[in-house]
Amino acid sequence: SGANATGRALASRVSRRSSSSSSPVSASHRRIALSSPAVAKDDKPPEVDSPAKVKPGTTALLKSAGKGMRYFLRVPKRYDAKNGARLIVFLHGSNMNGLAYLRSFEAKKWCDDDIICCPNGENSAGADQYNFGFESGPLVADVTEEVQKAFKTTITYVGGHSQGAFLTYSVILNYP
Repeated sequence: SGANATGRALASRVSRRSSSSSSPVSASHRRIALSSPAVAKDDKPPEVDSPAKVKPGTTALLKSAGKGMRYFLRVPKRYDAKNGARLIVFLHGSNMNGLAYLRSFEAKKWCDDDIICCPNGENSAGADQYNFGFESGPLVADVTEEVQKAFKTTITYVGGHSQGAFLTYSVILNYP
């Protein structure tokens, strides 16, 4: 399609520009741009069977007890059960995974005091790559509710990148 051709052309221009020695992008910016949120295989957090088992300062992989969606959950080091914390549910783009986005948040030190929940799309697209589908909205709502029951949350934000951004609209419109 035209959109895909435009995306390929843009990616090609970006690739040529970032590898060129006369690039207007500084070397430090190139390193940042080239350090993708890909996750090393040995960086996988442990799998647990309940969000309540994720202790402050740790990240775990879970499978929703309700509808079975897999998700990564990070509880901040300074989580206080009495006061609670904000819950950030962030939905990945196509052919990505929730852990890559969670690790990006950590690397940038974004949301250090928030509970971060990053579901994986339910449709596999290869090694550690997933896509959300038309039925993902209720699955994300189920995961969100499961985390809210396990932890005191002060407010919940749902957002996403690319495919995850489209899904965000579905979640917030159908599961307010």
